[in-house]
Amino acid sequence: MPEFKDRTGGKYTNKNGYTVEIIKYVNWHNCTIKFEDGTIVEGISFGNISGGTFGNKNHRSFSGVGYFGYGKFKGDNPLTSFYLNTWSCMLKRCYRDDVHKRQPHYKGCTVAEEWHNFQNFAQWMEDNYNPVTMKSWQLDKDTINKGNTIYSKESCIFIPSEINLIFTKRPVKISKLPPGVKLTKGGRFTANVMLNKVKHWLGVFDTPELAFEAYKTAKETHIKNLADKWKNLIDPRVYQALYNYKVEITD
Repeated sequence: MPEFKDRTGGKYTNKNGYTVEIIKYVNWHNCTIKFEDGTIVEGISFGNISGGTFGNKNHRSFSGVGYFGYGKFKGDNPLTSFYLNTWSCMLKRCYRDDVHKRQPHYKGCTVAEEWHNFQNFAQWMEDNYNPVTMKSWQLDKDTINKGNTIYSKESCIFIPSEINLIFTKRPVKISKLPPGVKLTKGGRFTANVMLNKVKHWLGVFDTPELAFEAYKTAKETHIKNLADKWKNLIDPRVYQALYNYKVEITD
């Protein structure tokens, strides 16, 4: 049997440039390491340490800002994987240029520093998302507070996709006409509104303002109807926000 060698105190650097110190060496397969930021991780093999393949879950590997972190949420749990996908997509919307090219309305949005750590987001999601009653619901940041651009525990809520769909941002406008309004060849203006993925004809009007008023009335009525439909399931703050929602000409 080879002679036991205590490697306590040894320092090693991984492929991402993180240095650790072995603070407890039980055997080749069981070491406790300490990162420079004070994070302690147990049960790491010396082979991973000396080879530099040990990971640092505090490394910001998600969209340049997010990190998995250390805590109760582990990567081998299906529900954790669902939380992770929700979190990762949120980060991409805020910090990925390729997403901004497709969805420019997300440019300038940010995620609260607390939620850069997946463990914090996952705990909030566990407390606020019911996988049975909220299946297919979506993370939303600006229904409660219209115009909000920060994803945080204070601003976010889960809402049915049917509700989220009505607040989908329009593509970058080519014309200067209000939403839902188009100019006819005869110089008048039509109004249409998309409700539940179906376009509804609202009529022809003499001015873009009158056409927009028809659009505004139809959409606000639809939003109130959705609020009543989901009243017993959605957060009261969402219900109130829907009932108070005003369609703006700049939407």
